[in-house]
Amino acid sequence: MASLAAEEVAKEVLETIGKGKRPSVRKIAPRHGYSLTTAGSGQIQKTKTFKKVLRPLVEQLEAERQAILKRMPDVRDKAKYRDLSDGLDKITKVLQLLTGGATENIAVKPLATLEELKG
Repeated sequence: MASLAAEEVAKEVLETIGKGKRPSVRKIAPRHGYSLTTAGSGQIQKTKTFKKVLRPLVEQLEAERQAILKRMPDVRDKAKYRDLSDGLDKITKVLQLLTGGATENIAVKPLATLEELKG
């Protein structure tokens, strides 16, 4: 069941993207039989089935990302560089979300808490 459920989640993710909306596996997965805990864990995005369904889109986005990176040095001193940089940032984040990659730096820890600084 997990494989079929992962496929259905991936298909709904693609449908959501196709509608120009931001998909949330955390919201989509429970509709396909996953628990809330599993839906929010990132495990679904790491399954072979989920990756297989999303592979064509991921490959397309990666090709766009590489094209942006290739073009950036040519427009470094022009206003379009900002647009390319913004596009690169957005595509990178979408790729991270779709492939189950980290979307935040969880390794960063504060040097001290607010209470420690006050004391």
